[in-house]
Amino acid sequence: MSREIKFRGFLKDIDVIGIGVPHTGHFVIGDLVQGTEYDYIVGGMLEANEEYSVLEWWQAIQKGTADQFTGLKDINDQDAYEGDIVSLDSDEPPYQIIFAEGKFEIVGNGINYDLGEEFMDCEIIGNIHENPELLKANK
Repeated sequence: MSREIKFRGFLKDIDVIGIGVPHTGHFVIGDLVQGTEYDYIVGGMLEANEEYSVLEWWQAIQKGTADQFTGLKDINDQDAYEGDIVSLDSDEPPYQIIFAEGKFEIVGNGINYDLGEEFMDCEIIGNIHENPELLKANK
């Protein structure tokens, strides 16, 4: 079984997103390259050999702001990423998608669930970068 592997990087200031870099709002989607001071979301390998590589585009992001795609979608067909905040039931506080111990999990309300197809009837209602206040009910 294979799944699409991609990352999204959060940029607080969208004015710093480079020309030609594909993005949705404050997020750049692509592959992750981890650097020493910054991480990078990159895309489109144009040329590579043993000495160098040429990328179609790249965008520096703050370290620790990249989220991995889970390979799953919510009830609205929206890609689910690590760092997303989801609602399983409108009567309960929301949960957060995390990656821990080699797997994606939904955590909140003192409960951890392994993330799988059975939980994808949830709705993504935000993310930890733009809507951290949604998780305050869990504390």
